[in-house]
Amino acid sequence: MGIAKLGFLRTFLKSETATSCNETLFRRYRQTGDSAALSALYDQHCNNLYYYLLVMSDPNTAADVTQKVWLKVMESTQDYQNQGRFQAWLFTIGHRMLIDEFRQSKRWQADTDPDTLGSVTPVNDNEADFHQLLKHLPFTQRE
Repeated sequence: MGIAKLGFLRTFLKSETATSCNETLFRRYRQTGDSAALSALYDQHCNNLYYYLLVMSDPNTAADVTQKVWLKVMESTQDYQNQGRFQAWLFTIGHRMLIDEFRQSKRWQADTDPDTLGSVTPVNDNEADFHQLLKHLPFTQRE
């Protein structure tokens, strides 16, 4: 077996071991309420979750949503079905909660204040110019 294959196998086994460890820790927390198991999961995933959320938001929002995600994890232990990786489930919760945060803070609303919109060019002028220019194109390019 080549060195590259051994490296891949080591990486694969390491990730599989970490995944099964995460599943075991979360199962233990879910069944017994073992705070040490939750603490181990938190220590392992908190920074990754924060930086994932930070890519899509600012530091304060990422920190707030990270805390909310861990509260949600503590409250919704029965929602986790053990059908995938714990980290994927965690990041999915984080992504959805970040979207909810954006909606609540109205960051996704369009700016409709007339003072900040500036002047709007009438559509009819642009449309007339467009049709005038279109007449000068060869028929095959008018699609």
